[in-house]
Amino acid sequence: MNAYPLTLFHDGACPVCRADIALMRARDSRRLLRFVDITDPGFDPAAHGLQLADFQARMHALRADGRMVEGVEVFRLAYRAIGLGRWIAPLTDGRLRPLAEAGYRLFARHRHRLGWLLGPL
Repeated sequence: MNAYPLTLFHDGACPVCRADIALMRARDSRRLLRFVDITDPGFDPAAHGLQLADFQARMHALRADGRMVEGVEVFRLAYRAIGLGRWIAPLTDGRLRPLAEAGYRLFARHRHRLGWLLGPL
């Protein structure tokens, strides 16, 4: 099954998310990633069989083979595409994955309030 190109559904209203997407865009030299801002007025979540609340609750991505993935798996595939897979692999493979998933769920719930971590942009 082929994951790429991988379409990432991101929250353009989230400062931390915007910073991560900017990093991915800058490093995506092979153009393996596509980006869809779920806050864009033209975004239609129903076209993907989900509701906007689903996309807001967790990061989602659509693989080239048509399979939707979410959470830490999105980051594993995206970071692999931009050459940073080895940095995230310890969190996404094996015993640490449940901890990474739990941490991501906590982050996702509070991501808008964590923009201060980036300092002034």
